[in-house]
Amino acid sequence: MNKAKPLALCLIFSAMTALTARAETDFSCPESPNCVSSQATGEHYIEPLSFTAKDPEQIRTALIATLKSQDRMEVTGTEANVITAVATSKWFRFKDDITLRINQDGTIDVKSASRTGYSDFGVNRERVATLRSSLEALQTSQP
Repeated sequence: MNKAKPLALCLIFSAMTALTARAETDFSCPESPNCVSSQATGEHYIEPLSFTAKDPEQIRTALIATLKSQDRMEVTGTEANVITAVATSKWFRFKDDITLRINQDGTIDVKSASRTGYSDFGVNRERVATLRSSLEALQTSQP
């Protein structure tokens, strides 16, 4: 029996499992008030983002461009339908993680969470509001 075939199948399965795991990112928030998510409930909830185009690649391109246009924002991952980024605060260099998941209906699940501290003083909610405004402006400027 050819030993390469089982190994190749194992590697393919592992890669598919890893990709699926990334696409099924955790959008829950901790109890502390330093996170907002479109999949959370209560005070952590924020509306998902929306995009008029339904083409996932067009949405993905617009999201990446919008994130890159933000000050102190670094896009750290763009796999499958999930985009991740890290925002760094101006003075203390705190890191916040942003995760976006493009859904088939054109909505975008969003999570913005501080890595440290108990409260973010509304920074994550403001960040998502800024992202939403930037996306809306982009959509209205396109024919």
